[in-house]
Amino acid sequence: MIKSPIIIPRAGELGIISDLPPLMVPPNAWTSGVNVRVNDGELVAFPGHDLGGENTGLDAIWSLTTVTDATSHYWVNLGDDGTGVCKAFAYDGTTFHDISPTPTPANDFTGARADIITHAFLNGRLVTNNLADVPHTWDLSTGNDYVPLVNWDSNWRAKAIAAFKGFLVAINITDSGAFSPNRVKWSDEAVPGALPGSWDETDPTTAAGEYDLADTTAALVAIKALRNELVLYTERECFGMALVGGSLIWRFRLISSQTGAMTPRAVGAFKGLHAVMTDNDLVVNDGQNIRSIGDGRNKRYMFRQLDESNYGYAFTQVHRLRDEVWFCFPSAGNDFCDMSLVWNRSEDTFGVRELPPGCISAADGTDIVGLSTATWETGGAAATWNLEDGAWDERAFNALGGLLLLAGDNTNTGMTGAPVYRADQGNTFNGDLRQFRVERLAMNPDPAGRVLTVTEVWVEATGDPVTVRIGYQNAPNGPVFWKSAQTFDPELDKKLTCRVTGRYPCLALESLGDFNTRIHGVRLMFVAGAER
Repeated sequence: MIKSPIIIPRAGELGIISDLPPLMVPPNAWTSGVNVRVNDGELVAFPGHDLGGENTGLDAIWSLTTVTDATSHYWVNLGDDGTGVCKAFAYDGTTFHDISPTPTPANDFTGARADIITHAFLNGRLVTNNLADVPHTWDLSTGNDYVPLVNWDSNWRAKAIAAFKGFLVAINITDSGAFSPNRVKWSDEAVPGALPGSWDETDPTTAAGEYDLADTTAALVAIKALRNELVLYTERECFGMALVGGSLIWRFRLISSQTGAMTPRAVGAFKGLHAVMTDNDLVVNDGQNIRSIGDGRNKRYMFRQLDESNYGYAFTQVHRLRDEVWFCFPSAGNDFCDMSLVWNRSEDTFGVRELPPGCISAADGTDIVGLSTATWETGGAAATWNLEDGAWDERAFNALGGLLLLAGDNTNTGMTGAPVYRADQGNTFNGDLRQFRVERLAMNPDPAGRVLTVTEVWVEATGDPVTVRIGYQNAPNGPVFWKSAQTFDPELDKKLTCRVTGRYPCLALESLGDFNTRIHGVRLMFVAGAER
């Protein structure tokens, strides 16, 4: 009896490919998975998340961003305070400070969750915009509140706003109720340390202006800096906007007539690229070329599941420390984002992760939970040169952009406020068990398509035990008949024995609970039957 192998030598080499028929998927890829990350050519059970903050003062966090000045880090949360009013809080690691605008008709936030919030940062000020209100700014002092953006006309509204080379740029403008979805509006150049002094496009003494993109009928939805220009995304196209000075001030050019952005938060920027969730694909934009990263892999997986009513809340989030992009979306029947396709940029592979309940927003920032706020005045007796043994201005290393934060709604969480979770913490979902599972269907290396009998499963892994299931299909797209599960312990086992006969063997690896598992490779040994 001659045994032959089915080998997956590097378990994470190609990650998950869900769009192709299983028989067409390369032998070292997986046909589906959940809570699985690809890392260094291995499959890793996705770490969990813990609670970074709960008493946020909000019932739902519609927007979460992180900001840093010379001395402090803040998580800034905006959302529903439980009464339908939008409030803003800045968290410094100890206290959630209410920085909401003074509640007057001219100043207050009135937007709802559907009025997607975007942010810009210019000269030490956080600029925050939603479609319902004028933009507001916060100076990063917890003793001060958000205030309306100076020199912005109170009759104007914008879809999104960005900062670039001393300018603020807004898109998709409404002026006194008149809707100009293709309009780009920019301020005068701000002097260092200040906000722009003018937005008046009629004043020839300033660089402020506006421009209507005449070559598109689609509305502008997103704006993001890329290298030496801004990229403006409509629903179907994208344009470059470069600062050239002189009488023109800006130059506009078409980058792609086929690629737009699905939502105002569908674009993530890092390492000289934009990762974009379009209305039918997942792509990378380098400012010159558009490359699909979803075609033939996982774009249909996402769009087949995408909830038709709530797709506008989908967002793209960069996780810089992990060199990942999370494409977060609400699956069918969900009001909030509950799933994420996770693209590993350096390995060009996909994993999949479940999101916390009620997830609305995410941010890449600094872990400030529990950071010391001690000063020489508050340090007590130890705060003298003779007794203090720490280094001057000492602070534990904390990589900026190293922590991924996930925030959302407190519905069905049992929490008193909207939660902010820290991703990649521990091995549970804030105490709840998480399931890791990958599947590979329709394996048959035999060119004659003979019936195969799998007799052994060799798993190269480290960490905690993993459950192994072997099954079979009689047709490549037919139902899977799974056999009894067996437990593989990397510390004790080299192989599992079994006897599963079928034309197309199938393999599943799974775990449930507080565990940490890395899959390096898998080998199935089989015996081929007679040709028919």
